[in-house]
Amino acid sequence: MVNAVLATSPIPPFLRERDLDDPARRLRTLCDVTCDVGSPLNVLPVYDRTTEWTEPARRLRKEPPLDLIAIDNLPSLLPRESSADFSRALLPLLLEYDVNPAWSRCMARFRRARAGLGPDGESGHRD
Repeated sequence: MVNAVLATSPIPPFLRERDLDDPARRLRTLCDVTCDVGSPLNVLPVYDRTTEWTEPARRLRKEPPLDLIAIDNLPSLLPRESSADFSRALLPLLLEYDVNPAWSRCMARFRRARAGLGPDGESGHRD
């Protein structure tokens, strides 16, 4: 289960301690992106502290096993991963800057567009 709900007013919790203690529970991993520990808006009041990058998962129950991931800055990984992926894709193109004709076409298009701007960088059009 991944919790990424932004609660702006109190709602019933998604999970309670008794849910975790149910021997028939099938849930094995709980990932709380919101990490509202201690907040009255917490929809997962089943843990008392977040996890850390050095120990990203913590066992909440042994049988059946239930692990928690609650890193309070977990969403910061998305920009990091997307930036790394974008950089990997862009680097080979940048290394061809002086030899790839696509760059010459881009520069020519940029210069044409720039020529239509005034000295202050504004277009000559007024709305």
